Amino acid sequence: MTYLEKWFDFNRRQKEIESLLEETIAQQSEQSLTLKEFYLLYYLDLAQEKSLRQIDLPDKLHLSPSAVSRMVARLEAKKLWST
Repeated sequence: MTYLEKWFDFNRRQKEIESLLEETIAQQSEQSLTLKEFYLLYYLDLAQEKSLRQIDLPDKLHLSPSAVSRMVARLEAKKLWST
């Protein structure tokens, strides 16, 4: 197997795992959360004193700052985040 084939295989498996995680989150959560929203809440939980600056999130979530802003707004609407 070439490195490129290994890379594609790795990506395929990662997407399968992400799909399973999203299904599990959906089944166990009272709120409908995307995997990225779950990650954001996870990082908030890990943050010291439960404080996390929004400016630090794009790198952690691999999203643009505007995408993070929209996500935070959705979580605020669901009452899962407060600024």
